[in-house]
Amino acid sequence: MTFFTKIFVAFTLLIACLTAHCQERLFKERMFKSLKIDPTITQSNGDSTFTFHIKKPDPDLQPDLKKYYTWFHDGDVKTTRGAYTGKVLHGVYEKFNHQGSLLGKGEFNHGLKTGVWLSWYDNGEMRTQLVYRQGVRSGPFREFYVTGETAKKGKYRNDKLVGKIIHYNEDGTTLKTERFDNGKLIVPKVKKIKVKKNKTTHPATDSLRQKKDRKSLKRSDLKKKKTSEEGNSKNLKKPTQIKVKAQNKSDSKTEKKKRPGKLKKHDTSQPKAYHDPDDPTRL
Repeated sequence: MTFFTKIFVAFTLLIACLTAHCQERLFKERMFKSLKIDPTITQSNGDSTFTFHIKKPDPDLQPDLKKYYTWFHDGDVKTTRGAYTGKVLHGVYEKFNHQGSLLGKGEFNHGLKTGVWLSWYDNGEMRTQLVYRQGVRSGPFREFYVTGETAKKGKYRNDKLVGKIIHYNEDGTTLKTERFDNGKLIVPKVKKIKVKKNKTTHPATDSLRQKKDRKSLKRSDLKKKKTSEEGNSKNLKKPTQIKVKAQNKSDSKTEKKKRPGKLKKHDTSQPKAYHDPDDPTRL
């Protein structure tokens, strides 16, 4: 084999190696690109069927420890808080029953629920309406009865109930109304009736106090009796006095009537002698 033939063989081998390396690289790039494409996956679980999209996690996004992420790994959908592995759900999510009726619909953004999420009963009536913002319930919500009537409505903020929450009966009338502040129920204030509490003291002092109370009660009872007796005596004396006075007045009147005129004073002096002028004996 001449020198030129050897060079030709080496050159052809080099070209073959380069082409094989390029083909392998192109194949890997195609595989990597296929991972970035959002494939649609349909999975059955019991009587329900799920249709969703998955995506390779963005390395620049760090998971929030307080939020729940939904991801797909080893042929199963999982939900964990603060971390994930495999591919996260990204895009439209739908849930169907075994008859093909829609049971739920929403959207994921890098494993987190976002936008309006709806759910239905098997009979096709609306079940719930929720609003999510980056995996957290935030916004108005509604819950419904199987008949389609509203059962409850209100508002979420940062995954906590806020403001007025109204509950309804199946006939549409209001059942009750509650108020929440940052997830805590506000209990309406009830007017308290003040009750005087007895001071707790030593038993000896308690006995002395009881004795004093008894004495004071006795005194008060005696005073009440005295006042009642005095009142009774006054009530009894008044009519007798009036009768006596009346009798005295009547007696005085009768005495005045019976009393004769003024008696003349007895004349103690001797009467004057009568002298007859014709008497011859008269000197």
